[in-house]
Amino acid sequence: MLFRSTVGGTLVTTGTLSVDGTFSVANGGATTLDISGDTLTMSGTTFNLTNLDAFTITNSTVTFDDSVDQSVTSITLTYNVIEVTNSGTVTFTDKWTTTNFVDTTGTSTLIFNAGTTYTITGTLDLDGLAETSRITLDSSDSATRFTFDVTGGMQYVRYVDVSNSEASSNALLHLRNPALQSFFKELNPRTKSVSYRRRPIQQSYEQG
Repeated sequence: MLFRSTVGGTLVTTGTLSVDGTFSVANGGATTLDISGDTLTMSGTTFNLTNLDAFTITNSTVTFDDSVDQSVTSITLTYNVIEVTNSGTVTFTDKWTTTNFVDTTGTSTLIFNAGTTYTITGTLDLDGLAETSRITLDSSDSATRFTFDVTGGMQYVRYVDVSNSEASSNALLHLRNPALQSFFKELNPRTKSVSYRRRPIQQSYEQG
């Protein structure tokens, strides 16, 4: 646990910070985490930023690594880069904003809180690498949709199985058939196996 002091505190990284256990912030005075220019690699099961007052993230990366199930609580904070290299399950329990979101680790599973919007202002890169190692995306209750709000940048998505999700601002279209529905705007919650290639952002449409 970080920030045990009841009067708060500041942690400034000076290189890669690797966490093998629980990363959490105790309730107390003002707390600041500054990872500017560095990588925070989380290999433990719990990453919880509740009670964090300031998060400085210029040119930084937060990586969720290993093969254990991980729970991530962001309290609507903003990241620079979120990278998933965990071949197990990573559950994002609440809203976040990030410049880039990257997962190129085959067989990984990403769970997003049902009814919650996740904002990506830069690049979205999801690649399961092969038909046999697709990345799985689903909502926390496997019924209510989560939303990816991809507001700009490149979108690169292939070898992904996605359920119970939708997109706003921009959407991906299948290169083989541009008339197909966008990547996340599903007309029903059934899983759709999709394979996309790099393509400039396409304007989304309103779901009827």
